Amino acid sequence: MSSKPTAISLFSGMGGDSLGIQEAGFDIIAFNEFDKAATDCHKLNFPNSTLICDPSQKKTKDQANIQLISDSIFLEYKNKVDLI
Repeated sequence: MSSKPTAISLFSGMGGDSLGIQEAGFDIIAFNEFDKAATDCHKLNFPNSTLICDPSQKKTKDQANIQLISDSIFLEYKNKVDLI
């Protein structure tokens, strides 16, 4: 495990904020974005970052919709993240 502080990026787009957070010394461990092209780009630029999504949503487009992701999914990151 890294000794760097950890962060989650929300509304990530292609990763502009993630790049800034990374340059500030954080490891981006997870992100959320609903646009497929932006998500694909973010995954390429930050391959160690996990997409926060809810696979139980029936529609693929709803799986990464932050309004539909249950709190239980976000609880996975409790006490593991220094910055959101």
